[in-house]
Amino acid sequence: MIRPITLTSFGEEMIGYPGSNESEDSKLGVCIGVHEICEGFLDIKKISTTHNAIICRSCHLRIVIPASLQTYGDLRAHLNLTK
Repeated sequence: MIRPITLTSFGEEMIGYPGSNESEDSKLGVCIGVHEICEGFLDIKKISTTHNAIICRSCHLRIVIPASLQTYGDLRAHLNLTK
């Protein structure tokens, strides 16, 4: 299971699914994890040719990210730079 990924400057985190075996090198899929604070599923939606958005199904948190991010490690590195 991947370590929690901090999503926002408020400390909100994405956690992996219980029992999942994702690693930093695992490819991001359509549903990428769980929003720890509200326990909603986090989806990636395409919003333009250059960007995607991580959207929480429960609280509707929305974080715009480059579409070029391919793995959990890429996502972690990008979000660490933008905090």
